[in-house]
Amino acid sequence: MEKLIYKQTNELEKFSKEKILTSLSKLGFSLQEAEKIYEDLKDKILQARSSQEIFLIILDYLKINHPTLATKYNLKKGILRFGPTGFPFEKYFARVLNAYGFQTRLNVTLEGKCAIHEIDILAKNQDLNYIIECKFHNTQGIKTDTKHILVLWARYLDLKEKSQSNLVPWIVTNTKITLDAFKFCNCRGIKITSWNWPLDENLFQLITHWGLWPIGILLTLDQRKLEELLNIDVILVLDLFDKDKNLLKNILKEKYDEVMKEAQDLLKETFSKKNSKSPPETY
Repeated sequence: MEKLIYKQTNELEKFSKEKILTSLSKLGFSLQEAEKIYEDLKDKILQARSSQEIFLIILDYLKINHPTLATKYNLKKGILRFGPTGFPFEKYFARVLNAYGFQTRLNVTLEGKCAIHEIDILAKNQDLNYIIECKFHNTQGIKTDTKHILVLWARYLDLKEKSQSNLVPWIVTNTKITLDAFKFCNCRGIKITSWNWPLDENLFQLITHWGLWPIGILLTLDQRKLEELLNIDVILVLDLFDKDKNLLKNILKEKYDEVMKEAQDLLKETFSKKNSKSPPETY
């Protein structure tokens, strides 16, 4: 009988050993190494009832044996920690765009022909102006669907009638989009950035290419301290090294050395190795 496990959305899916092996190989392990890790953890994994349990089993193993890879394995969860509101994710994605040469403004109010619109991010690159709608989901497995795209499309049409500037609608999400939403975007020329799309410029790749790790990726950082860091605009792990040391010590207290070491190790590993071109599909 095939094994079924619960996804983050409480739906059932088939257990897949291949998914685990792929996940480990995309962290940098060879297939042989991934197989050995799976065999070492097999008994625990086969007793797990959910994808979350499997994720934690693998994460605990990596924490002990490959701490920096454990941090990288936590990327999806690290982005989810920007919740429950979407504004920190908007600030984060704006910072990602800045690293790629975009000029960005947050929460911009623009007048359309029929209504006033608040834009999550207004981004400019060369002669194009992008109106970006960020759909943040703080639960893994929830997808951005057509209704979210239609809101962006209606906003774009109204602004386009009012302005002659080169506007491009852009939907950004930290998870995935539904097939119908993808088809609509493809038909109407709406730019998409999701966890795994497009193939060559998805969210994972935009993050890892320049080591733009979200601050929530750090495993040594509890939620309260994370929120305090966000309040002083520590959005990226890199930001820790631009802030006053005493200010950080006041926030992190006894965790200061531990957090800073994890951050340093992550950045050292990031810039000493060539990054993967595809996202690790974590359970």
